Amino acid sequence: MKDYVVLYRFEGQNPLDAPLPFVCKAEDAIHVEEQMMSYDESAEIVWVYCGHSVDLAFDEYYSVYNYYE
Repeated sequence: MKDYVVLYRFEGQNPLDAPLPFVCKAEDAIHVEEQMMSYDESAEIVWVYCGHSVDLAFDEYYSVYNYYE
């Protein structure tokens, strides 16, 4: 099992607000998605980071997000 950080938005959350972190251990990205959906079925997953650092997950998310703007 590996550490993962999922960045997600809950249903109705403003898309301009920062996503929320969800930390878990999983076998792969599909397993991560299953865990996230068990936690909150209405969640919109915006980023999956393989690692345990929430800070690094946000750094990676925003570096890619800003690249495409």
